[in-house]
Amino acid sequence: QIDLATLFGCGIKEHDASELQAWKTVLGDAMGDTPALAIKGGLGNNGAGSGALDICATTLALHYNTVPVSINTQPPDPAGAPGFAQGKPSDRRIDTAVTVGYALGGGQNAALVIQRFVE
Repeated sequence: QIDLATLFGCGIKEHDASELQAWKTVLGDAMGDTPALAIKGGLGNNGAGSGALDICATTLALHYNTVPVSINTQPPDPAGAPGFAQGKPSDRRIDTAVTVGYALGGGQNAALVIQRFVE
């Protein structure tokens, strides 16, 4: 029950293809219906700081119920492409978001689930 998937999307073809396959495994048939966000296409890869920027973008998307545009995103497999907002932001209710990060060498991996606080 993921309303937004924030991909690491480092821009290295092999890494992006591997990450996309992992998301397909997790989301299954919901892959095409799940909005996705990737910010490195606009900001670049900021090394160890990338995870913090992804968390900030994901939290703001959840807060404002808006999927920001993901610029310079060209999935390696268009048939299984994530639902990136293109051209203009997409208004969408986001209650649960997941952001992932990993070291390019594969030594560290993390996923953070962010949920809307409901009193």
